[in-house]
Amino acid sequence: MYKKLLIPVVFFFIGLFISVDVVYSQEPPQETVKLNFDQVYAEYVGYTDEYNKAHADYVLKRSQFMNFQSLKSRQDAYDATLILLEKRDDVVVAYLKVLRIKIEEGLGVPDARREGLLFRVDGEINWYTGHKENLSTTGSLDDLVADSKLAAN
Repeated sequence: MYKKLLIPVVFFFIGLFISVDVVYSQEPPQETVKLNFDQVYAEYVGYTDEYNKAHADYVLKRSQFMNFQSLKSRQDAYDATLILLEKRDDVVVAYLKVLRIKIEEGLGVPDARREGLLFRVDGEINWYTGHKENLSTTGSLDDLVADSKLAAN
């Protein structure tokens, strides 16, 4: 009778030991992705190239609008201006990220000064990111021009 119970009990304990996961008292450290200067600068150069292409398209669409004053040319100018302003915000944010990396790597900068500079740079990054998100809600070409002047200041 004990032999009949012994076999299922042995299989139960073997199954129990196999199915148990190892539990650690601490979580393994999370791998943080630390951006280095070369990566951030390459991103900045890429955004600059995109901006230059958008600027060339903007100049063409703007001149067509100034010459023809048609609804189609007005819409094309609006679209090109919107893309240009979005690309400009991307370039500024990428530049501020490059600046942030340089501040973080900066030697000889006191910690209090470094934290103050990083706080201001992060504030600018957040403002330009929010500005880019708000651009798509503008209703007219004149609104885009006003937003452009706001960002230039």
